[in-house]
Amino acid sequence: MARKDWILLLLVVLFPLCCRGQDVVLQEAEGHCPESYFPFEGVCVSSFALQNRSVAEIVSEIQRIKGGSSATDNQKQANESGCRTKITDDDGDILKLRNGAIVEKTSYGYLGYIGYNKDAILLRKGTQYHLVIEGKDRVYRVDVLRPPNSCRSLSIYRIEADHNDELFIINGERFEAKLYCMGWYEGHRVAFLDGSAYGACVSASLLNINRLETCDVWCE
Repeated sequence: MARKDWILLLLVVLFPLCCRGQDVVLQEAEGHCPESYFPFEGVCVSSFALQNRSVAEIVSEIQRIKGGSSATDNQKQANESGCRTKITDDDGDILKLRNGAIVEKTSYGYLGYIGYNKDAILLRKGTQYHLVIEGKDRVYRVDVLRPPNSCRSLSIYRIEADHNDELFIINGERFEAKLYCMGWYEGHRVAFLDGSAYGACVSASLLNINRLETCDVWCE
């Protein structure tokens, strides 16, 4: 048999195995599924699987994928931490924090006037640091010139359910976006900049750690 015929034969044999290995995949960062996949409880199921596999096989694959996902999520959370603090002094892009840290803004964009003793959160994701400042509607990437000597830790929660970019279940409580929190989905990790994770508030400001965005919500 000619070489090209062997290659074609291998493709015919291996292609179904390749597709079978991708019957269930994790949803993308923004909760979307690839083309020809259908969303189901945090994963994506291929049309191939729906047509060619039994329900028991699909459920087993979903459980396997989600098991691996949980380990990955745990690793992500282990690499994330945050400190609540205040900004005590600023000199251009250099900011001093009450917890002893000194940081330098490295992201593009004008920082502008900050004001006296503003609340802030120094967030670590892996090897990168970000700063959230009270009254600012964006998250700034920073380099840590001097690490903090103390840390009032930040509690991180998971979005348990979402609907239409405006209704979210977090910590068992309902929160409704004042406008829209675009692209915020089930499974994303969030922190409360103000307000209460127990719903004991009129309104709250949330930080989406996955997207590094903030959004204002009503507490219900």
